Amino acid sequence: MASGYLDLAYLIEISIVFNLAYREIKHGSVLEKMKKIREKMLKDEELQERIGAIKKDNSLAGDTVEESYMQLTSQPLKTTQQIDL
Repeated sequence: MASGYLDLAYLIEISIVFNLAYREIKHGSVLEKMKKIREKMLKDEELQERIGAIKKDNSLAGDTVEESYMQLTSQPLKTTQQIDL
C-alpha cells in the first residue's frame, strides 16, 4: 500500500517538473537564451574555424580505428584446443 502512494508521489512530482519545463520553453525564456548563445557562437571566428576543421575531417579517430583493425586481423586466431593447452 505504501509502495502505491510512493509511486503516486513520484508520478505527481515528475508531472510537475515536466509541466514547469514545458511552460519555461513555451513562454520563450529558454528559447531566447538558446538564440543568444547561438548568435554568440556564430560571431566567434575561432570557434567557427574549429567547427569547420572538424566537419572537414570525417575520418573516425584518424587512423586509430584502421590500425587497431589491422592489428586484430593480423593476429592468428586461437582455437579452443590451443586455449585449453
